[in-house]
Amino acid sequence: STNSLLWSISGNGLKKPSFIFGTIHLQDKRVFHFTDSVYYSIQATEGFALEIHPDSMLMNMFLNEEKGKALPLKEVMNKKDFEKLKGKLKKELKLDPEELTVKDAYSLKQKFIRPEASEDDMPSIVDLYLYSIARDQGKSIAGLEKISDQTEIFDNIEEEFDPKELIRDHTLEKNFVERMIEIYVNQELDKIMQMQRIPGEQEEDLILNKRNRVMADKMDSLMHSIPYFVAVGAAHLPGPKGIIELLRQKGYTVQPVHSDRKLPAGSYQYKNENAWQEFTDRLNGYSISMPGKV
Repeated sequence: STNSLLWSISGNGLKKPSFIFGTIHLQDKRVFHFTDSVYYSIQATEGFALEIHPDSMLMNMFLNEEKGKALPLKEVMNKKDFEKLKGKLKKELKLDPEELTVKDAYSLKQKFIRPEASEDDMPSIVDLYLYSIARDQGKSIAGLEKISDQTEIFDNIEEEFDPKELIRDHTLEKNFVERMIEIYVNQELDKIMQMQRIPGEQEEDLILNKRNRVMADKMDSLMHSIPYFVAVGAAHLPGPKGIIELLRQKGYTVQPVHSDRKLPAGSYQYKNENAWQEFTDRLNGYSISMPGKV
């Protein structure tokens, strides 16, 4: 069965297997019930890779702040539409759109269509949650893409987004996200591929296929140094142009990893032998924290 989000990668000269796991960029607790094999695979590898290195994400956020803001929403919307949006944002998201920009509009739509925030939501999306586990275990961290490549794609999407989209009803999109969560929890990669089809051959190549090629090439390079656990959006895995097939074309054996045992969200614990310890020198009157046993 191909119903798995976790796949092992071996052969083609690798001394130890690496793994790739399909994520979903949500904080909904329902998508965090991973199999024990996911946690074991992170422990068994020496490196952890995700789409973009977190350091690059932070730097990009800082640079975007430095560039200044985009056009305010109220300057690109007519008064009637802006007043409608103002009422909707205050009611549903407790936001005042007076200071919001055109670039903010696309992110706001994602808020409207995603499940309502819940008290038991996880503190971060799946990718960053797994990253935090790998970081605490002292894994070498890598990014598969350059932040500039991603921002160029999504900046264009944000710029072309019509803010009036925020006013209309989003029931269909909400139902789509709920269905996607259901499929993700069932680990049905083929259905994920069907639901994530992007209209237009050029658009699909830009948003999905081109990025798949970049990430597969980077993985090919990384995995020959140390074994890696790779976490990328699940839509990048399946299909004839997906990462799984691209790795097979490079000579790797890529197989699904199955397990019937799922752990409750947030229940995984790892005893970190390299946890930071505090050393105190009372004679000289100082203390210092350092990794490993004191």
